[in-house]
Amino acid sequence: MLTTSVRPVAEEFQLKETLARRHAVGRDSIILFNETGLFLSELFKSVSTAHSRIIAAAPAIADVALAADRAGTEFAECEPGELFAPDIDALKRKIRATSDIIYLANPNRLTGASYANSQLKTLASLVPEGLLIVDEYYHEFSQLTALPLLNKYQNLVVLRVFENWTKTGFSDCGYAIINEQLPEKLEFNSNLYRLERATAKKCLEIVDDKKSCETKVELIQKQALRVAKALSEIGFICQLAPADFILLELSNAGGTQNYLNGHNIRVERLGQGELSQNYWRCQISGNDQDNQIIEVFSRMPAKPLKTQTGVLRKPGVPVGSD
Repeated sequence: MLTTSVRPVAEEFQLKETLARRHAVGRDSIILFNETGLFLSELFKSVSTAHSRIIAAAPAIADVALAADRAGTEFAECEPGELFAPDIDALKRKIRATSDIIYLANPNRLTGASYANSQLKTLASLVPEGLLIVDEYYHEFSQLTALPLLNKYQNLVVLRVFENWTKTGFSDCGYAIINEQLPEKLEFNSNLYRLERATAKKCLEIVDDKKSCETKVELIQKQALRVAKALSEIGFICQLAPADFILLELSNAGGTQNYLNGHNIRVERLGQGELSQNYWRCQISGNDQDNQIIEVFSRMPAKPLKTQTGVLRKPGVPVGSD
């Protein structure tokens, strides 16, 4: 059972009340946490059985594998058939027990690939004794949410963060939204994850200031389109994502990393696999740093760093459209 013996600070209580009203759930359906990885670790330990394993839709953030390791639960990352499309069939083939725990980010935090709620329903129904954890880190960009499924599926957990792309110092502080019946099954003490008064106050300000959030998202989306169009004209393959980054296809991983790091451009390689090794995430900040991205890439050696001229287009979000 979820233990909450310590009286929350007033700001924390108000924060949970505000979130509960916003998401139309009871206050007990909101669990606050300071750090995603540690929260996931305790959640895994609380629900997993001797037959459970953690199945993560790849590519997944490193926190998930680390949390599974801390929980002492087997971890399996499920590679999709296509890098930029969800592969529900691959996930289904990975399930071995009804107590398995599935983690996926929607949209994916590294590629932007998105699942429909009909697909999430299927996954939730296959692990009735486990969990389906849907990480909605980029909800503000995609507007996708599994919350409409919460009343029907007691094993559904939705994760949100207070800060990610706004970068004001609370990048991993967030909350889980759960079915009102789930707390009876959780065997960890939520007092371990209580927010400090100053943190709770700051998070409450973020939640209340919805207009600033919307303005920042709109700015980043416009900048992402502008940068993608500029890089496409230079000769790079770009892909937009419902997030604060664009995706680039680049060859010569070592040379690319050294060149961009030397010019203070934030990029992250998607992985070492056959599908992902030549793809990189390039952070969009919504400020003057984005102009530097265009300038640095325009000076990048033509070979072997650039790929063929063209644009890899994301369905529904064509680069070059207004």
